[in-house]
Amino acid sequence: MNWLLPANSNKYDHHTALMESGYIDWHQQANFSVGDIVYIYCAQPTKMIKYKTVVTATGLKFNETVDDKKFWKDLTLYEKAKDAKYCRLVLISDFYNENLSLPNLLENGLSSAPQRPIKISPRLNEYITKALYENELIAFDLTTNEQFSEGRQLIKQHISRERNSALIQATKQKFQHDHSGRLYCEICGFDFYEVYGEIGKDYIEAHHKRPISTMQEGEMTNINDMAIVCSNCHRIIHRKKPWLSIEQVKALINKRNN
Repeated sequence: MNWLLPANSNKYDHHTALMESGYIDWHQQANFSVGDIVYIYCAQPTKMIKYKTVVTATGLKFNETVDDKKFWKDLTLYEKAKDAKYCRLVLISDFYNENLSLPNLLENGLSSAPQRPIKISPRLNEYITKALYENELIAFDLTTNEQFSEGRQLIKQHISRERNSALIQATKQKFQHDHSGRLYCEICGFDFYEVYGEIGKDYIEAHHKRPISTMQEGEMTNINDMAIVCSNCHRIIHRKKPWLSIEQVKALINKRNN
């Protein structure tokens, strides 16, 4: 089931919450099921669908949710929400697409600006899917001109990061838990915090050991499929096709050191 969920940034900073954690625990006002797709519609002044999320948990109690008090603009609403049930929405992607603005949505199956969660009609769902697909094609078509040769790689990385932001966050948290709070490269040991100080705190990259392009539709990725690496090692991994493994890059470093 696909849903449309309105969000009011004057009450809750949903953008920062999603960007920081990769997911958001939302007051469950509809009969969501795990696996449902929820598009988040940003109310005034944006008036546009800007996020695609997936439901990964329902019926959560307040003490089972992420601590998001800092994102609430009105703390009286935060206190009132403590008795509610929550669902967890994991970010798949965020985007800016004029085709998903309110006037276009109204012309393609939406009856009025959403005031509560609503099921997306087949007509509207087809329009949203097409709008997102065509937007991605346009972005990549622009890179066929040599003048934009670097754009294609950047766009690919951006889409990948958005789709897996919750997984990457969880991978980092587990690594820190297993290594006394530190984040350092599994290959060369580089620690951004040790080298750069406060600005490098909690910074590191996460590498998918299995290329997403080789996975079947609907196939899941877990923390064991990820590796914590520095920027240099990450680029070396992707330097050849097929990719180098973690062990192969370690062997290269050891060979040079010896």
